[in-house]
Amino acid sequence: MKKIVTLSTLFLGLSLVMFSPLSMADQSDDIVVEMPWVGAPPPGALALGAFAVLKNPTDEAIVIQQAKASGFDSVQLHESINKNNMHRMVEIKELRVPAKGQVALKHGSYHIMLMGVHHQPKPGDSLPITLVFSDHSHKTIEFKVSKGMHH
Repeated sequence: MKKIVTLSTLFLGLSLVMFSPLSMADQSDDIVVEMPWVGAPPPGALALGAFAVLKNPTDEAIVIQQAKASGFDSVQLHESINKNNMHRMVEIKELRVPAKGQVALKHGSYHIMLMGVHHQPKPGDSLPITLVFSDHSHKTIEFKVSKGMHH
């Protein structure tokens, strides 16, 4: 009988952790994505940059760990850095949107890099990109394809 009691208390403990009011909302529900767009690629482009403004109205940091999109060989979170007047892009493991703050995905800063383009999108097309968060929730956002720096 003892075994059964300990198991049920273990489960009770687990369910309390899972349903604590702190983690009621998923990060994917909390994040606000404004002006999502992808730069229309020049012919033969092998990579596209995706941009948006990510806002976090909550008291906890929201952490994006991955971005996914079909029709590309790989999708990476990138940060552009200027070091010794050299401009380069580095892949980052996570993108943290601070509590009550925002992060702009833009040229020369953070962005989502879509690499290995299988099908050239045209201006006016929409590209669904799925953001995956550190709590394993995810959100798919339609990124509008547009020419120039913004739509």
